[in-house]
Amino acid sequence: MVRSEMHSMEHIAKTSVDRWTQIAKERDNRERIEENLNLTQQLQAQVFDEKSGSGAICTTM
Repeated sequence: MVRSEMHSMEHIAKTSVDRWTQIAKERDNRERIEENLNLTQQLQAQVFDEKSGSGAICTTM
């Protein structure tokens, strides 16, 4: 292989790894945000239930 082709292949490989790493970080962040949203919604429902007098406790997590 010619040196310039090797350099191009190296660049493509590095770019690919960088992109996959970024995608993984974004996925992890999105999952964390979704978990936080679910917990917030559960807590809000629990507070609403307590304030409305039903006293139901949220047991799903």
